[in-house]
Amino acid sequence: MFWYEIVPPVKEMEALSRRVEQQPIETLRRIEDLVLPEVQAIVQERLATEPPPPTYPLNWLSAQQRIAAILAIKEKQGGKLPYKRTHQLSKGWRVMLTAGTMSVQYEPTQKASGQAFKAGLGETKRFGAEGGDTSIALRNPTPWTDWVQGRKRQPFHEDTGWQKMDDVREEVQQRAQPLIVQAWQESIPPP
Repeated sequence: MFWYEIVPPVKEMEALSRRVEQQPIETLRRIEDLVLPEVQAIVQERLATEPPPPTYPLNWLSAQQRIAAILAIKEKQGGKLPYKRTHQLSKGWRVMLTAGTMSVQYEPTQKASGQAFKAGLGETKRFGAEGGDTSIALRNPTPWTDWVQGRKRQPFHEDTGWQKMDDVREEVQQRAQPLIVQAWQESIPPP
């Protein structure tokens, strides 16, 4: 499972945090409206989009990993090769927004609308206390995420076109940080 947090610049946030403690829900609404559409677009485009099927022969990192993968696929698919995509990896990406003690999880295709904290949550899942920081986490609980899009990925997954999580995380962080600061500033009444 992956769990990356994109944390805004600390100095700017410390100055604002005392005032924000009084308005965590409004802050979360602003972040949801301003930041999440950007993050969700990146996740949908770069992580949740499947590339075309691989071309053969596959470019394995080692013969041992090739054998281990074939055995695992045979066990999971009842002895049948080649591997048949389940789409679990592309459908498994989630965006988690946390501000203060409030957390909300979004599907990558779900539109952020600022409505999560109004009467009905719809498809949005709301969680309890997560801590005092504001962060946006990209996660995928699919067991093989690390071997396809993570640090253990096989060369043929790169050849096929699966995006590497570290590259996407950098893009999300660069685009999200200034927007998080802007959202905090806009949600806090003047002193």
